[in-house]
Amino acid sequence: MSSSKFFASPNAVLVADASVLINLNASGRAEEIIRALPARLVVAGNTVVELENGVLRGYDDGKRLRALISAGVVSRIEIGAVAAPIYERLIDGSARLTLDDGEAATIACAIEQGGVALLDERKARSLCATGYASLPVLCTAEVLMHEAVAAALGSDHIAVRDQHLWHRIDGVI
Repeated sequence: MSSSKFFASPNAVLVADASVLINLNASGRAEEIIRALPARLVVAGNTVVELENGVLRGYDDGKRLRALISAGVVSRIEIGAVAAPIYERLIDGSARLTLDDGEAATIACAIEQGGVALLDERKARSLCATGYASLPVLCTAEVLMHEAVAAALGSDHIAVRDQHLWHRIDGVI
């Protein structure tokens, strides 16, 4: 699946889950990467809370996300009337068919926004494929490989520490 077709419109909305934001933060170049994307990046309020709660476990991704929001690089959105029933379906039920709050909110908001869900977790991507097949879904690796990101960061923009990454790009990182 080519990521280019999902970025065709300058009004495109990318709804990022916590794992994607954590991975972008880990690159040390999150702001540059997000600014390079030819689409607007947003995050559901549930995901903001999830990352802010990480401070209790010694993580600073909530702080980094707040800085990105303050800089206008990322926007926070909330679950609206269209997304609410989708979100409820994704969090209520058997463990096999449900997701955590952040992933469920990401999917629901992406549907509501007519956007692209940015998800790395295999279970979330699988549930999208079966229950929301028309929802475009990308992962961190696909964002990093986008030609706009490559152009903005230079030819050596992707540092592969583990060779297995390249074998998992079509799956989930």
